[in-house]
Amino acid sequence: SSNMSVGTASPKYDTTAPAPVTNLAQTGGTTTSLTVRWSTVGGDGDIGHAPHYQVRYSTAPITEENWEQATFSADLSVTGANSLSHTITELAAETEYWVAVKASDEAGNASSLSNVPQMTTVDLRVLEVFVDGSGDYPTIEGALIAARPGDLILVGPGRYTWTNQGTGDAETGLIWVPALKDSVELRSTHGAEETIIDGEELGKIMHVNGGTVDPPGGERYWTGITIDGFTFTGGVAESGNTGLTSSGGALSLHLTDTVVRNCVFTGNRAIEGGAVWIGGQGAAVLEDCVITDNEAAAGGGLILVNSEPMITVRRCEITNNRVTYNGGGIGLATCNFLFEDCVIAGNDANQKGGGIAIISMIRDDTLYIEYTGKIAGCTIADNDAPTGAGIHMQT
Repeated sequence: SSNMSVGTASPKYDTTAPAPVTNLAQTGGTTTSLTVRWSTVGGDGDIGHAPHYQVRYSTAPITEENWEQATFSADLSVTGANSLSHTITELAAETEYWVAVKASDEAGNASSLSNVPQMTTVDLRVLEVFVDGSGDYPTIEGALIAARPGDLILVGPGRYTWTNQGTGDAETGLIWVPALKDSVELRSTHGAEETIIDGEELGKIMHVNGGTVDPPGGERYWTGITIDGFTFTGGVAESGNTGLTSSGGALSLHLTDTVVRNCVFTGNRAIEGGAVWIGGQGAAVLEDCVITDNEAAAGGGLILVNSEPMITVRRCEITNNRVTYNGGGIGLATCNFLFEDCVIAGNDANQKGGGIAIISMIRDDTLYIEYTGKIAGCTIADNDAPTGAGIHMQT
């Protein structure tokens, strides 16, 4: 036999914290309660399953620094479930609250802070849509048409297509949001990775009709919804017959202050705005979105036009989009805009503005508007065009 080796065992301590919750969201509410839901996370980083979750709330934004001062609501334990739900009760009516969650493991390691959504204690009507047609309404468009101000539409995971939705129209696209539809939230329950809206290259995917001009040329009213957590793909707006059928392969926003967040736009095409078109006066916001691998004649990723209210694009990744003419990543004209903390990279234009093409910011002497824009904290890199590979600006 070999020589003998003697050793002393020592404990191996678990020092790896769970991953943070990133999709905490409201799924219900009354004048005295809020219901939230989130997906369970890994116990050692992204590995395994964290068994414990603590919920806290506050009437002020919650941060890592003030987590312990926020009001404790619950300690929840879970085994094998992919999601958890919790209702916070005995709250003040019509009051804004912030809610946060931390996961922990058996060794007591706690995750960093979850996302911290803001909610208000009101009677919230929740409409559910599922890909098999069950739920309160069989289609996303049906739920949007029926929704009243303040409603929350929750869309389950799956692939929603031109075929299985059955609402596609060559003029208005797969999902038409009627004019004056306001203060409605359309949100996926499982995020963009698992909730896909596919135009199947049969037409554009969604159009938000927004507000009105009353009378024509007079006072403007814009209305909007919130769109949160979807992948838009296979949208096409290339017929050129009308603005609707030629702009925004995935999404067009008209006369609206719609907020679009946590969405992915990929594999869409249009004449203007391969993925997104925003215009016609409205303070729309895109935030925390990924816009990649879309194509257009102008504005490969998105195009912004004709808006006195500020259009805001923040914390978005706009990459690898292509155009025949101007604005590989972004094209814009005659609008007030703010691009903040975005990555605009790897886009390509055959003529001007590989990353961004600002074609016209001239004063409108009819409406007495002096258009302005601001680009702050953005990375603009590895874009390509014969003129203005990064940014092309002309007045």
